[in-house]
Amino acid sequence: MKSYLANRTQCVIVDQNLSKDVTLATGVPQGSVLGPLLYTLYVAPLHDLIISANMQTGIYADDIQLFTSFHPDHCSDAIQKIQNCIADVKSWAISNNLFINDSKTEILHATSQFKSTTIKSISVKMDQNTITPSTHVKSLGVVLDPHLSMKQQLNAVCKSSYNAVRKISRIRKFLTNDITTKLVCSLIMPRLDYCNSLLFGLPDSTLKKLQTVQNSAARLISCSSRHDHISPVLQSLHWLPVKQRSIYKLLLLTYKSQHSLAPGYITNLIPQYHPQRQLRSSTKCLLATSHTPNTKFYGERAFISAAPHLWNNLPSSIRNAPSVDCLKRLLKTHLFQNLQ
Repeated sequence: MKSYLANRTQCVIVDQNLSKDVTLATGVPQGSVLGPLLYTLYVAPLHDLIISANMQTGIYADDIQLFTSFHPDHCSDAIQKIQNCIADVKSWAISNNLFINDSKTEILHATSQFKSTTIKSISVKMDQNTITPSTHVKSLGVVLDPHLSMKQQLNAVCKSSYNAVRKISRIRKFLTNDITTKLVCSLIMPRLDYCNSLLFGLPDSTLKKLQTVQNSAARLISCSSRHDHISPVLQSLHWLPVKQRSIYKLLLLTYKSQHSLAPGYITNLIPQYHPQRQLRSSTKCLLATSHTPNTKFYGERAFISAAPHLWNNLPSSIRNAPSVDCLKRLLKTHLFQNLQ
C-alpha cells in the first residue's frame, strides 16, 4: 500500500521531448489494477450514508445514482428528501477531498405514459444551482427516457450499428465469409445484445428497428438481397431474433441468480418456490410468483415479474442444467424450436 501511494513521479512528453521527473505529492496512477479496488473501499461509506437517508443507490466507480419512488401527492416531500440526501453526499465528499460536479448532475422523473396528469414542476437545488428533469439520461451506456419506452436507446443503438454495417460493407468484397462473420460478431452484435434484457416486453413495432439492423448484418455476411427471406439466413448463422435474444439474456441472468453467480440484490428479487407442505413441485426448481403486476406495459416488463414467469415455463431439463454452458446450449435450442 505504501509503495502504491508514495514515491510517485510524473513527466510530460511534447514532440518527442521528455521533461524531467517531478515528484507527486497527491494522486494515484490511473489504469492500475489496484486503483478501482482501493477507490471502491474509499467511497464505501457513501452507500451506508445514502441508505440511512431512506434512498436507494447504485454506485459504479465514480458514478453515483440515487433512486426513490413516491406518489404524486407526496412530490414535495420526495424532493426534500432528495435534496437532503444530496447535501449529505456533498458534505461527505468535501470532507474526504472529493468533488461532485453539479453541472454533470441529472434528474430523470419516470412516470407512466398512460397517466393523464404529470408533474412538470419537479426541480432539485444543489447549492446555487437548480436542476430540472432531463428528457433522457444515460446510465452505464443505456439511454433512459421518462416513460421507459427505450426508444432513444434503440435509436442510439441503431445509429452506431448501421455505422459499423456501412464500414464493413465498403470492404466486404475483399473479405471472406469467415472474416466478415467475425467482424460483425465483434462490432455489431455486442451493440444489439448490450443490456437487451431491458427490452423484454416492448411492442414488436418498437423492436422492429433492432431486428432490421440484425437482418442487415446477416445479409452482409451471406451477401443476400434485401428481397430474400431472412429467416433461413438467421438460422444458418444460428442467430436468435432480437426478441428471443432478450428472453435468452433474461433467463440467463435468472439462472445465475439462482446459483450465486449474480449480485445479491438481483437474487433477492426472485426467491425460489418453497411450498408449505411437500409437493411434487418442490423439486422442480421453480421460482415464487408472489408479485402481481398492476399494469401490463410496465409491470409485466419488470424483472421481478418477468423472470419467474419465463423461468417456470421452461422444461425442467433446462431449469436443472448443471452449468452455465449447458444452460446456454439447451436454452438456445429451446428458443429456436419455439420459433418454428
